[in-house]
Amino acid sequence: MEKGKWPVLLFYLMDFTVVCPTEITAISDRYDEFTGLDTVVVGISTDTIHPYLA
Repeated sequence: MEKGKWPVLLFYLMDFTVVCPTEITAISDRYDEFTGLDTVVVGISTDTIHPYLA
């Protein structure tokens, strides 16, 4: 994490569904706005390892 920056934690579930890309795209579309507010955006998947192995 960068010193002096606020973390924005984006927790999302189910990487392989339609909902997940929608949420990530919404944050991505406003990424410049977030960085302009001295933040660092971090995406965190809550999926287990099982969908990735499948």
